[in-house]
Amino acid sequence: YGALTPKERAMNTSLKIEKLYNDDFLELDSLAVVQAEHTYDIVYNDMILMSISEKDAIWNNQSMSELAQTFKNQIKQSLIEAKEENSLKRILIRIGLVLLVIILTWGIIKLMEKGYRKLTVFIELKKESWLKELTYKDYTFLSAQQELKIINAIVTAFRWFMYILLIYIALPIIFSIFPFSRNWADMLFQLIWSPFKGVLLAVWKYMPNLFSII
Repeated sequence: YGALTPKERAMNTSLKIEKLYNDDFLELDSLAVVQAEHTYDIVYNDMILMSISEKDAIWNNQSMSELAQTFKNQIKQSLIEAKEENSLKRILIRIGLVLLVIILTWGIIKLMEKGYRKLTVFIELKKESWLKELTYKDYTFLSAQQELKIINAIVTAFRWFMYILLIYIALPIIFSIFPFSRNWADMLFQLIWSPFKGVLLAVWKYMPNLFSII
C-alpha cells in the first residue's frame, strides 16, 4: 500500500492496535470505518489503524466497505479478548514495576547514605594534613575548623541535591507506568526542568562577566 511493503504495513497496523490495547481508557465504540477519497479507513478517534484499498477488496472478494467492516470487527473482538485475558496480569505487572522502582530508589539512597558517612569520616581523618589556616600576617581569614565546617556544608548540600535529583528521576518513572498518570510525569518534568534550564542558561550567559570580575 503506497510506499510501504506488506511487512511494513502489517507491522505499522500491529503497533497501532497494540497502542489501543495499552490504553486503559479504550472505548471500543469509538472504533469506526470512515470512507476516504480512495480508501476505507478503520479509525479510532484521530488515529488511522489501517486503510482498505481497492486491491485489498479484490484480493478478498469483498467490497471495500465490507472488508473494512470485517477487519474492524476482527480488531474489536481481538481487543476485547486480550483485555479480558490480561487485565489482571497487566495491573499486577505495573504494580510490580512500581515496587521495583521504589526498591531501587531506596537501595540507591542507602548506598548514598553509606558513602556520605564514609566520606565524612575520611575528611575528618585527613583534616590535619589537608586543612591549613588561611592567614595574612596576624589576621586569620579562615581557621582549619571553619574550613572543615564549610567542606561538610558543601558535602551535605551535595548529598541532599543528589537525593532530590534521584526522587525527581524516580517519580516520573513511577507516574509513567500507569496510563492515567503519564501526564503527571510530563508535568512534573516540565515543572522542575523549565526553571532549572533557565537558571543554567542565565549562569552560562553571565560567565564572561564573571571572568571579568575575577
